[in-house]
Amino acid sequence: MKTDVFGNLMDWGKVLETLNKLKKSRTLDEYQAGLQRVLRYKENWRLREHVLECLGEIERPTDELIQDVCRIMCDDSAYIDTRILAASALGDLVPKRLKYSGEEPKVGDIPVFQIMRDIVDSPQAPVFHKAVSKALETAGR
Repeated sequence: MKTDVFGNLMDWGKVLETLNKLKKSRTLDEYQAGLQRVLRYKENWRLREHVLECLGEIERPTDELIQDVCRIMCDDSAYIDTRILAASALGDLVPKRLKYSGEEPKVGDIPVFQIMRDIVDSPQAPVFHKAVSKALETAGR
């Protein structure tokens, strides 16, 4: 995996430009650590959401990337749209991880699909329930 190419996250225009170049060149897999850094950067929701929208392009997601996306999905303080995008991304990422590793990624000791099912079984906004349910369906769960 290559180093972080995103640089100063406060320069969000440049970050978006870099992200779009990586997506177009189909090299996002090589920059997952940098993508994680952007996902952890809570000062700009637009950057986080744009990264979440691009994650479907990743072919070999790392457990760490999946864990960060799962944390966003579970973050009650995050915008609901961001949480929905995270759920959708997980519906794409987890099956890809399962395909080449054979093991479901976990956050702590809890499998990601179990976390998603727990969200569906808990009181949440109906639109969020629907998004998580759809992600589980997309993942074949």
